[in-house]
Amino acid sequence: MRLAYIFDQRLPSTETDTEQALNTLAALSRNGVDVTLLLPKDTFRQDANADALREYYQVSGEFSVKRLRSTFPSPRVFEKLGHAVRASLGIDKTAYDVVYTRNAPSLVAGLMSGLPMVYETYRPWPEQVKTLRPVFRWAMRQKTFLGGVFHSEFALNTYAALGADRQALTVVHNGFDPTRFSVDPGTSKARKAIGLDTTGVVAAYTGRVNLQKGLGAVLDLADLHPEVTFLIVGSEGEGEVEKRASTQDNVVVYPWATYDQLPNFLFAADILMVPPSQGPLKTVGNTVLPMKLFQYLAAGRAIYAPKAPDTAELLSHGENAWLVRPDDVQAASEALTELVRQDDLRARLGMNGRSMSGDLTWDARAQRIVEFVEKRLASQSAP
Repeated sequence: MRLAYIFDQRLPSTETDTEQALNTLAALSRNGVDVTLLLPKDTFRQDANADALREYYQVSGEFSVKRLRSTFPSPRVFEKLGHAVRASLGIDKTAYDVVYTRNAPSLVAGLMSGLPMVYETYRPWPEQVKTLRPVFRWAMRQKTFLGGVFHSEFALNTYAALGADRQALTVVHNGFDPTRFSVDPGTSKARKAIGLDTTGVVAAYTGRVNLQKGLGAVLDLADLHPEVTFLIVGSEGEGEVEKRASTQDNVVVYPWATYDQLPNFLFAADILMVPPSQGPLKTVGNTVLPMKLFQYLAAGRAIYAPKAPDTAELLSHGENAWLVRPDDVQAASEALTELVRQDDLRARLGMNGRSMSGDLTWDARAQRIVEFVEKRLASQSAP
C-alpha cells in the first residue's frame, strides 16, 4: 500500500499530536506501508528531514518526507488552509493508493480534488463545533471518502450521528512503544534516576502543563495531601501552574522529558494521575482519551483518573484504575486517601493495567489501520 500522509504542523515539536502522528506513520511503515509524509516548508527555519524526525521522536521506520512550498509562518488559519490546498493539488493520484490526514482542511481539499481520503481524529468536532456538522456530513458522503479512524468510541459516535456509513468508521485506540517499558527498574532506582529523594508515596502527572488540562485539581489535592509527593512532568515555561506549584513544598515540577526519559518518571511513581476534572473533555475539548493513558498502563502503576465517557473505554474502577467523580474535590481527596493507604490495591491495579497493555502498542495499532484501509479500498473497487 502506498500512502501519503498530509500533516500541517511544524516539525519537530513537543505537541502531542505530532508525537502521535510520527509514531503512527512510523508504525505503518514497519508494517509494510510505503509512507510519504507531506509537510509544509518553513520559510525561516531549517526543515527537518526524515532522519532528523526519526531521531527526535525516537521512532524507527523507513518513511520519506516531502516538503511543500507554503505560507509558513503566517496566521495559523492561513497555514492550515494553504497547506491543505497545496498538498491536495500537488499529489499525483497515480502515485498513492490512499491519502491520510488528521487535518480537516486537508480532508475537504483532498475530497474536492478527488483523492481517496482517510481521516483520523480524536476530536468529536460535530459535538464541539456544531457549525462543522454540514462539512463533515458532506465529506463522509463523498465517493472518495474511504473512511474515518477515531481514537475513541466517544468521538466516533458524534460522526456516526451525522448519518455516515457505519462500515466506513472505526475506532483504533492510540498506543505506546513497548521497548521503553520492557524493564521496570523499580521505584527506588527510577527516583534516583530523576533526582527525586523520597521514600513516601509519589503521584505523577505527565503531559502538557497548563490549567486547561485540569492541573488546578491536582494542585488542590496537593494542598490536601501533604503526605504525598506530586510530580508534574512536562513544563515548558513559567505559567500559572508553575507559579502556584512553587509555593507547595510537596509539588515538584519537571521540564518536558524526552521520550526515552519519560518512562523513569512513570516508574518512579506509585500513582499515575489524570486530573479529576471534566474541563479538558467537556469545556475545552482538547483531551479525549488522553494518549498518556497508554503509557500509564504500560508502566504498571496504579492509575487515578476521573469517571468519564472516554476513559471508560479503557479504565474500569477497581480493576485497572481508581476512578473518581470529576470536579468534586472532597470526593477526589477521599478516593486518593484510600489509594494511598492500600499498597496491595495499588499493586493490583498496576499489574492489571500492564497486563492489558500488550494489545495497545503502536505496531498493533498500525496493523488495525492497515486492515481497515485495505478493507475499505476493496469495498470501493468491488462492482
